[in-house]
Amino acid sequence: MSDAVIIALSTLVFLLVIFFALLRKYPEELRKKIGTVETAKVGAKGIEVTFFETQANKAAKRRGGRPPSVPQGHPFVGKSILWVDDRPEKNLHEFAMFEALGADVRFARDNQSAVRMARESPPDLLISDIGREGSKEGLELFDAFRTRNLRLPPLIYYIENRRDSVTAEGHPVTIIPSELLSASVKALGGEVV
Repeated sequence: MSDAVIIALSTLVFLLVIFFALLRKYPEELRKKIGTVETAKVGAKGIEVTFFETQANKAAKRRGGRPPSVPQGHPFVGKSILWVDDRPEKNLHEFAMFEALGADVRFARDNQSAVRMARESPPDLLISDIGREGSKEGLELFDAFRTRNLRLPPLIYYIENRRDSVTAEGHPVTIIPSELLSASVKALGGEVV
């Protein structure tokens, strides 16, 4: 192996060791930040990582001001949303909406990850897709929580196509962002506007 390859591999191993050390020390903080990574590139100039900006921050930059603050008492301030979807990148605008309203949004790609994350930090609200890689795994999410004796937060299904507005168990099903917002406010005990 050439010296350049050895240096590159050594640097990569060093960065991975640092990353895992930080992950052990600050798991929740890193999980939040990793969920907002837009791109990561490794090149000759080093590592470049860009993060998704909240819609509020983007709008504030365009106007030349500060992002608006969310008033205390808003239904999403301080609430935890666990979003389960095998393709979370489809929901980045909705993620930004909830984040701008004061919610802490975490993503899981499958029910197992969602259960693990819920054990570590119970969510106030679950949002999920239904179909994942050809299965209906999303419909099994509530049972996955129930069988592991986890607190059952309100569950809303946010999907691409729907036939019914509720599941057989009575969970709301929506395809429209404004309906998702209204159902989430209602699920968290706020007034629907």
